[in-house]
Amino acid sequence: GGGRRSEEDMERIRELRAALGDAKRDVEKAERECRDMREFVDAVGEQAEAEEKVRRHLMEERDRERGEAEQMCRDLREYVRRRAPNVTEASLKQADLARLVAQAIVLGDADAAAAAEQGGGGDKDARSVGGRQSQLESLAARGFEERVDRARMHDLEEELKSVKAALSETRGELEAERERRER
Repeated sequence: GGGRRSEEDMERIRELRAALGDAKRDVEKAERECRDMREFVDAVGEQAEAEEKVRRHLMEERDRERGEAEQMCRDLREYVRRRAPNVTEASLKQADLARLVAQAIVLGDADAAAAAEQGGGGDKDARSVGGRQSQLESLAARGFEERVDRARMHDLEEELKSVKAALSETRGELEAERERRER
């Protein structure tokens, strides 16, 4: 009965071969899945890294922009503080007061002359002249202060306009830079 046995052996060998083929396919599938998983993990890692890099970059840019804005404010304050208005103000004030005093004296002298012509008491007239002069001075000083305030306001408005223009220009440059980077 050797023939029958070899028939069984052949059957067994076929089964084993089939099982081995299945096992090989399973191993290949597992290896493929493992490789895919590794690639996926790598990709996720790279993406996380890239996102972190972008986040860091954005934070740095925001800090830099904030720093630039603060510096601009500091520069502006310094510029306004250093500007000439106080110098021109002082010279304006001097010129104004000089003109004023001259006016008052002229008016005072005219009053005094008129009073003297009428032959009134000298003291009273001198007092009225002095009063007239100080009244004039205070009026002119008030008018001068108003003019200075208006001039200062105008200066500041002009200043603000130019700063706003510079700021929008800077913003435009930043936007352009950002767009250039994104492309």
